[in-house]
Amino acid sequence: MFNPDESTVPMQTTTIKRIIEENYRIKTFELDTSLSCSKPGQFAMVWVPRVGERPMSIGSGAPLSFTVAKVGPVSEALHKLKKGDLFSFRGPFGNGFNFSSKTYKKILLVGGGYGVVPLSFLAEEAKKK
Repeated sequence: MFNPDESTVPMQTTTIKRIIEENYRIKTFELDTSLSCSKPGQFAMVWVPRVGERPMSIGSGAPLSFTVAKVGPVSEALHKLKKGDLFSFRGPFGNGFNFSSKTYKKILLVGGGYGVVPLSFLAEEAKKK
């Protein structure tokens, strides 16, 4: 659920359960926690100590995962993390996609590049309904 004052949402820290190297500059971090209240299209603020904090799309709520492209200081620091390292985030934020299986019998998802991350989460949720 959207919180207009994101600074009041507490930081959560967990460990990295698995890292999937999608290609030479994109990694998926599967965490040792779930964020079952998250919806497709929402994001979290991911924090790296002494580097910074950046918004990242939630790739899955259970287990919680983020797919990160190496494009700046925060993502470069994340790419140096290993399985078992600590991972800090706040969220979820944003309203997410408004999807109801009662309204739509079939859906078509079109996306490319980094936009595929929230759409893959939406596809997984749609299959459950």
